[in-house]
Amino acid sequence: MRMQLPAYSPVEPTALVGALVDMLRGSGGQTSRLSEYLATRFDASKVVLTGSGTQALQLALTATARGDGGLGDNRLVALPAYSCYDVVTAAVGAGVRATFYDIEPATLTPNRESVTEVLRQGAGVVVAGNLYGFPLDWGWLIEECGRVGAVLIEDAAQGLGSGWRGKSSGSFGDYSILSFGRGKGWTAGEGGALLIRGAYDEIHVPSTTRVGISAWAALWGLWLMGRPALYRFPTMVPGLGLGETRYRPPGRIEKMAPLVAALTYQLAATAARNVEIRRAWAVRWTELFAEHKDATRQWALCAPTEEAECGYLRYPGCLRSERERESFLLRGRRYGVASGYPKSLPALPQSRRIVAGHHMDTTGAEVLARTLVTLPTHPRMTEHDLRSLAAKLV
Repeated sequence: MRMQLPAYSPVEPTALVGALVDMLRGSGGQTSRLSEYLATRFDASKVVLTGSGTQALQLALTATARGDGGLGDNRLVALPAYSCYDVVTAAVGAGVRATFYDIEPATLTPNRESVTEVLRQGAGVVVAGNLYGFPLDWGWLIEECGRVGAVLIEDAAQGLGSGWRGKSSGSFGDYSILSFGRGKGWTAGEGGALLIRGAYDEIHVPSTTRVGISAWAALWGLWLMGRPALYRFPTMVPGLGLGETRYRPPGRIEKMAPLVAALTYQLAATAARNVEIRRAWAVRWTELFAEHKDATRQWALCAPTEEAECGYLRYPGCLRSERERESFLLRGRRYGVASGYPKSLPALPQSRRIVAGHHMDTTGAEVLARTLVTLPTHPRMTEHDLRSLAAKLV
């Protein structure tokens, strides 16, 4: 049975072969070349390549909240109440004290009053980032952090192709986080990057003994099985965890493997080209909802903020209730419909290890955990998929 993917990161065989050839030539410059490329593209003074985006975030939190970068010990960290569970993983790994601010369901952006309150409580570090390629209104956020001297960490793991006022996501924070893991718009199977601006540049990462062959082989599997005619087979393998949201405990931090660096560099152009494809499918989803007026009584599609350019890693929207969401997931899963993160971050048991200070109202995050679903926008979508799913909307 044909089964559409909820998300797909483009992979090209020519890039996979090119990355391996680059490695076999023995030049050894894969990581430095990628670092230079990222520094130029995202206007960073220093780039630290890591084994994952989670590791990059953990490094940033350790440097800013625990004083390893000279900024003062044990700062309170403000985290988004709705995001990837790996945000909590990084905070636990860094051993920080944390509080959570709320998220606006309509735009997937930080609630302004909530952020102001956590800063009033004394938060010295704020982590803010994209969800599904939806950019933030960075103007007020940068201003608020600057007013109290808080460090801004931009989590751009899902931000490829998005931007604000003509500036790309990944370019806004004192620190910015990139991820090249599975399901991102720009993937090498694994890997991440910490982009540093200003004077905070003394961060050490242990070297790795891995070459990156496992990531390279996994990308061949993604290229082969990541298509609707075959996708149902890997979903039947429990160990792959496809479609599941799990908390993963912190692991060892290490540098990005050289073959992963070569893959990331080789696939950069492919990832950039596919942003326009995702935006085109987002337009078609918007048109589809306009055609089906009854669907808008049950649905509210998320909308980008003003002056924002959206990357649409997926197209998120909220249904009226958890019951309606579960019903729609059952009807639409084979067409690529997927749930969002099923719990808010404060609701995770692991968050108890880091929470400090006053409990914030995170109603928006709870609404998202109960009602949000995502629609596919990737290059392997077809008009048939979209029209078939249209019949499931009402």
